Amino acid sequence: MNNLKIFKLVFVGNLLINIPILLITFYVFFFTKSNLIIYFIIFLLSSIYWSNIVSFYKSYSVNKISSKREFLLWKQLSIYTLLFWPDSFLLTKLEYWNDEKLLDYNRKINNLV
Repeated sequence: MNNLKIFKLVFVGNLLINIPILLITFYVFFFTKSNLIIYFIIFLLSSIYWSNIVSFYKSYSVNKISSKREFLLWKQLSIYTLLFWPDSFLLTKLEYWNDEKLLDYNRKINNLV
């Protein structure tokens, strides 16, 4: 098992998902004089970005994972670093998946688990 590969996947996920959202949020809150409408728009755009990029990240990561143990470690680290929510959480329904990607993702997960 290659733990370094899993840590790299989670690191790339943080670069794709968390870092851009945090940087934009901090910039808007601390360096601009904005009102509540601007904050709401930033929140809305960040949510849309998150919904789209999480599905890309999950499908990309599952393609790189080769065993059940790697999958479980990847999922645990991704949830702990706040890349995405646990499966039983209500907000997972906000992830945007097209039908093709979702079927491919579920097929690969079933083959791993």
